[in-house]
Amino acid sequence: QGDMKTAAQGALTALGMLHAQSWGVLIGLPLSTAISAHTALRAFGESEELLKRDVPEPMFRTVFGIQYLRARGHHYLDTDRPFAALNDFETCSRLMREGNPNLQMGIPWRSDLALANLRIGKARTAREWAEEQLRLPGGHSSRAQAMALHLLATTSKPHRRASLLREAIDLLKTSGDRYSLAHAYADLSAAHYELGEYARARLVARQAAREAAACRVESPVDAHLLEDPARSEVSASEDAPALLSDAECRVAGLAALGYTNREISGRLHVTISTVEQHLTRVYRKLNVASRSELPSKMLEHRIPKLSDRWSGTHSSAG
Repeated sequence: QGDMKTAAQGALTALGMLHAQSWGVLIGLPLSTAISAHTALRAFGESEELLKRDVPEPMFRTVFGIQYLRARGHHYLDTDRPFAALNDFETCSRLMREGNPNLQMGIPWRSDLALANLRIGKARTAREWAEEQLRLPGGHSSRAQAMALHLLATTSKPHRRASLLREAIDLLKTSGDRYSLAHAYADLSAAHYELGEYARARLVARQAAREAAACRVESPVDAHLLEDPARSEVSASEDAPALLSDAECRVAGLAALGYTNREISGRLHVTISTVEQHLTRVYRKLNVASRSELPSKMLEHRIPKLSDRWSGTHSSAG
C-alpha cells in the first residue's frame, strides 16, 4: 500500500523475533520486505546491511527467494547498479520458468526485466518485456498490469505516454499501491511538462506529492512544479474552492488531468450528458472558455485541494 516506514518497522520486528536458523527459508519474506521498504525510503545503508545477512540456499527454490532477489535487484537499480539488477531479475526469470507455473502471473518478473533493460539503454527490449507482461492471460493483478503500462509509457512519445500513464494510474488506485501511484503521477506530470502543458503538469505534480507524503517518502517531483503560480486577489480568496460543488470538482478534476467526457462518465458512473452539464457549469463559474484552461484555473482557485474528493470516487469506480 506504500506505507514504507510501517513496512520496514514491522519487518525488522519480525526478524528480531527469531534467530536466522529458526526462520529457515521463510526468512526471505521479512528480509525482502525490509530491503524493499528501506530502498524506497532511500535508506540505502540499512538495505546494504540487510543484504549482508546469510540466507539459506534452499530459499531460492521458493517464492521467498524470488522476492528476495527482486528486492535486491530493485536496490541495485536505485543505487545505480543496473547490470547487477539485471542479473538478479534474469535469475528470477529462470527460477520462475523452472518452478511452479501458477506463480508466473503473481510475480511481475517481466516488468522487472523491462525496467532493468531500460536502465541500461535497451529501450526496445524493455518495451518487448512490458508488452509480454500485458499479454498474459486473465489473472494477473491490476498492479502488475499497471507496472507494465508505466514501463511501456516510459518508452513512448509524450502524447502516448500520458495516455498510458493515466491508464496505469487508474489501475494503481484500484490496487491501493500509493507508492507506485506517486511515481506514476510524477511521470505523468513530466509528460505534460514536456508537451508544454505547464498548468496540468503542476496539477498532477501536486497529486504525486500528496501520494508520496501519504507513503512518508521523498516527493518524486521537482520542487518548482509544486510552487504556487501567481494568483489574482479574487482567485486567492479562501472561499474560492466553494465555487464548485463536490460533483463539479470531481468532473473538473478528471477533465483537468486529461480524461475525455466518455472516460469521466465511465469512472464516475454517470451519463456523458451529466458530465457535459457539470463541465458547462464549471466553465461558467471559473470563467474559462475551453477545457485547456481548466488546469490553470483550478490551480489559481486552489481547487486541487479538493482533489481527494474526486480521486477517491475515481478509485472506487475502478
